Amino acid sequence: KDWLKASWYAGRDMLRPVTGGPSAGDIRIKQEVPMMVPIRALGPSYRERITQHLLQLEPADRYLRFGYAANDEQIRRYAEQLNFDRDEIFGIYNRRLELIAMAHLAFSEHPEHKHCAEFGVSVLKQ
Repeated sequence: KDWLKASWYAGRDMLRPVTGGPSAGDIRIKQEVPMMVPIRALGPSYRERITQHLLQLEPADRYLRFGYAANDEQIRRYAEQLNFDRDEIFGIYNRRLELIAMAHLAFSEHPEHKHCAEFGVSVLKQ
């Protein structure tokens, strides 16, 4: 799990403004400064928020996230079975601190595949 933290620290520079390139006189487009996106590890106390986030996914997005057309009951069961001790689950928030995206790194429980993991991502439409 330390490699996740290492990856975060390695990618932090990507959130900084880019310098160089054409001068402001060459391009008259407003340059936007990248904003920080609140990302945090989620624990058992976030289970209901995770459930609500996943229930808000449209049918096509549910299919992409789960690999099948998950109904509400299947999503609730999935959320109830999340293993926060074994897996890494991250939430991505908007400016109003609403959970808009989630990443789940689910590690294998099988001893022969302990170095394997499944990665699932869900993002709400704006």
